Order: sequence, then structure tokens, then C-alpha cells
Amino acid sequence: HIQEVIENRTAEKYGLQKGDIITKIHKTNITDVYTYMKALSTLKKDQFYQLKFIRNKKNKTIKIKF
Repeated sequence: HIQEVIENRTAEKYGLQKGDIITKIHKTNITDVYTYMKALSTLKKDQFYQLKFIRNKKNKTIKIKF
């Protein structure tokens, strides 16, 4: 889960909040910090990708540019 949202960074820009649980980035299911980092390493800069997350027990999906 997101432990902190830093001002003027990607998470804040796209409305992610402390406590959100990221479950998928593009085609990669996120199960831990290692799959999260691996997913980020495969993304191209300045392209939009689908990000799925859980907030307050509700599934949410956004398009995000890293």
C-alpha cells in the first residue's frame, strides 16, 4: 500500500492517496514491492498506462503517466 504521497510527484498529481493499494500497473499484477519495481522498470517515460488500485475496499482504475 502507499505509505506516503509526496507533493508534486506522480502519485499526488493523479490523486493517489496514502493507504491506496496498487494491484496492477499496465500488464503486471502487483503483489509486493518487487513486482512494483519490476513493473515500473518496464514502462516508457511520458506514456500513459492503466493503474488499478483499491481504496476503501473499492476497485479503481486510472490512466497514469510515469
